[in-house]
Amino acid sequence: MNIKHYNTVEDTLKYLKENPTFISGFVSGEGCFTAYLGIDTTLTWGLSPNCEFSITQNSGDLILLEAFNQYFNTKGGGVYDKKDGVSVFMVRNLIEINNIIIPFFIQNPLVGTKSFEFEKFIQLVKLIMLKKHIGKEISNRDIFIKMALICKELNFKMENNKKLTRIDFIINWLRNLKNFPPSLEEKLNLKNELKIKLQELKNT
Repeated sequence: MNIKHYNTVEDTLKYLKENPTFISGFVSGEGCFTAYLGIDTTLTWGLSPNCEFSITQNSGDLILLEAFNQYFNTKGGGVYDKKDGVSVFMVRNLIEINNIIIPFFIQNPLVGTKSFEFEKFIQLVKLIMLKKHIGKEISNRDIFIKMALICKELNFKMENNKKLTRIDFIINWLRNLKNFPPSLEEKLNLKNELKIKLQELKNT
């Protein structure tokens, strides 16, 4: 029995180019479409929406991850080492996610529940690209709430209490704002109170 092995990035990349649906199948099981709202008190609302596409594997599969990286050929993406012998191919650049990652998976559909996550991910990317969260009106606040709720849906299956607690805290903060946009004091309070909340969660 002759088993074909892909021992180089070049051979693996060639296979991926000939079989792009392999990537969709792999991502259906091992890929992740996620997002979060970063805290930045210099911004109007104190929040910065961020999206991320990633594939995480044991570091023994670095060749495969590097082949994914070269296949998508993004300037902002790359393969990075994580803890405990794990590595990840990750793309966070919003323009490249919109112009490269999303079109690929529309052309090569995901199978299973990951397709629903992908749909939510697209909704969030489009919201950010349209810049409807930028402004000083209550309607802009409502867009941030909508973004946060999508972030929560994208992170829900990860069973990460820290991420879910963080998102819920931000949603409640947005809903209870007294000023539109929030004052610097309100944004600083969010940053400090969220830090305390997450530390309490860590200690439980």
